Amino acid sequence: MIRMSAAAYTEFMTANQDNALPPSDPRAAKVIEIGKRMAAAVTSYMNDIGHPELIEGFQWTYNTIDDPTLNAWCMPGGRIVFYTGILELAKTDDEIAAIMGHEIAHAVAGHGNERMSQAAALQGATSVGQFLLMSDTSPGLGNAILLQSIGAGGQLTSLAFGRKHESESDNMGLTFMNKAGYDPYSAVTF
Repeated sequence: MIRMSAAAYTEFMTANQDNALPPSDPRAAKVIEIGKRMAAAVTSYMNDIGHPELIEGFQWTYNTIDDPTLNAWCMPGGRIVFYTGILELAKTDDEIAAIMGHEIAHAVAGHGNERMSQAAALQGATSVGQFLLMSDTSPGLGNAILLQSIGAGGQLTSLAFGRKHESESDNMGLTFMNKAGYDPYSAVTF
């Protein structure tokens, strides 16, 4: 999944290069700054609870896309995208951290992997392995399903994950942001 998500992320960033904000843009710089603190907190937390394998192979990457979409996402492997539309709603660093913690939690908990398994079944593959082989011969299909599985490109109102996954990501995200030194109560106001 991490290998496949790296390829999909590269393809996404190439297709959106004209809208990608440079790291010097204050909005992108803020996402990067908060992202680094969150990644350090997630790593520390996973080590503290004895499960560093859940983030093994993560290569934290942060990009901001100039687009009014109300969304942010994190792929398996720690590749994060924020859209400026959702940044306009988040008034504080704490609120950005709440969003980021939630999205990181989806990746750490493997929710995208579970959605990929469901998508593989819908595509007629009997296992994720078969789906990945299918994706090698049709990478555009694989990347599209991967992006859909993590909720990339969707509006905030269309949930890519079920309520169980959303609640789990809310709880984990609050833990991650608290560990990073952000105020988890800001999630309520956001």
